[in-house]
Amino acid sequence: MDFISAWEFDNDSPLRKKAMQIFKDMFGKEAEVSGTHGGLECGIFSEKIHGVDIVSFGPSIYNAHTPDEKMSLSSL
Repeated sequence: MDFISAWEFDNDSPLRKKAMQIFKDMFGKEAEVSGTHGGLECGIFSEKIHGVDIVSFGPSIYNAHTPDEKMSLSSL
């Protein structure tokens, strides 16, 4: 079985800092930064493109991977 490489958090990521500033400018509040099990594609890209700076963002999801999974449209 093949495994996807982990995507390591980079506290000094220039792209993350820019994305955080754009979010704050657009919505007037700080974006939430958290580690999740998501971002599968980011692990693939970071494995294949040495030194690439990546951010992953998405909507608020509730009861993920269950029949009751829901997504907040306003967060999309």
